[in-house]
Amino acid sequence: MKASVKVYGHLGELIQGRMGPGGPVALITLPSPALFLELLSADTAEHFLPTEQVTAVLQHCGRTEPAPFYIRTAMPIGAGAGASTAALLAIYRAFSPAPSLDDFSRMALALEGASDPLHVTEPERVLWASREGRVLAHLPPLPGLRIVGGFDGPGERTDPQDMNFPDIADLVAAWPAACESAAKIGDLVTRCSQRSMALRNRLGFESLSAIAERYGALGVSIAHTGSARGFLMRPEEDPAPLMAELTAVNFTYVHSFLIGDHHA
Repeated sequence: MKASVKVYGHLGELIQGRMGPGGPVALITLPSPALFLELLSADTAEHFLPTEQVTAVLQHCGRTEPAPFYIRTAMPIGAGAGASTAALLAIYRAFSPAPSLDDFSRMALALEGASDPLHVTEPERVLWASREGRVLAHLPPLPGLRIVGGFDGPGERTDPQDMNFPDIADLVAAWPAACESAAKIGDLVTRCSQRSMALRNRLGFESLSAIAERYGALGVSIAHTGSARGFLMRPEEDPAPLMAELTAVNFTYVHSFLIGDHHA
């Protein structure tokens, strides 16, 4: 295998929901350069992934003998950071003789029933069908944004059979035009977060909105099946005050990063 393979996760999603009442679950992810998982030579990954999944990926890649390695994480597990997809992808990239997007998607769906688009170049620029492992649409680049966020509370693993998501067809239709404005993207993201939290009877949207208002954030993003929370701000904003507040109210993995065309 390669000496090391690093896979980056995400801070939940910008939007996630159903494409119409009977449509597929679709999402636009929020990739984070601060959340990652790294596969390193030595030991085993069996304490991170079920042994049968490790074996299945290695067999898929043509390995019949055990391969010693271990996984180092800088992301929470089961919290909306994409850790399980990242772990599968790291093993796949380390051992597959001919890795491809479609091949990994099929394998991940067979093993978990859903996947995040961590293997896609610029994953924030695709509308991803997570239960089908495919790109539904390609999207324009995001406007420049600073993201400040972390994880609030216990994790929640994704159930691939869960279809209890709001209809986001209208938000997706408005997305391409909204990419011309950070404020418009913030509005769409907030509307999706509010719909999802209301539908799934999850408390806390009012508190998130109050924090956003205090710091002039353009929007509030969430992990729709996890505890990731993000605040969308203009690139030039100083993230330190908001990061300090999130740390004070017991958010974990608090960090800030830039995304989109922040040089425009």
